[in-house]
Amino acid sequence: MLFDIFNDWFECCWNNERQAYSNPRGQACVHVIHERRADEYYCSYRYRKQRLPYRYFEAKVLNNDGNIILKNPVHDIVFRFQSGGFTTNTTFKKNGILYINEAYLGPKHYHVKDQGFDLKSGKQLWGLEGDSFYEFDRT
Repeated sequence: MLFDIFNDWFECCWNNERQAYSNPRGQACVHVIHERRADEYYCSYRYRKQRLPYRYFEAKVLNNDGNIILKNPVHDIVFRFQSGGFTTNTTFKKNGILYINEAYLGPKHYHVKDQGFDLKSGKQLWGLEGDSFYEFDRT
């Protein structure tokens, strides 16, 4: 049951136009596509006026006792159902980079904190600063 709900909510197109237009200097406008084929998701993230995505990955989707796992080449993302939505919170280090990924998925919203930091310098490589989340709405 939760697996079906997750797939219904996750598979679609998202954008953060509402957020970006309310703060044009602080947020880029991003379009997200999560497309499911059989047991895999094809996920692309691109800026509004770009044809090609800045991030693309394929992930196998698995149901593990109510935990939804997106197995991808960088790191598995595990979603759990909590407080009426699916959440994930992952921090890991790989190839000199600290990855921080948090997400909250609801029926019409998908909020994501996706940050990367250079472990040597501490410099932020990507993502919104501080504790800010991209606030995607279903389109």
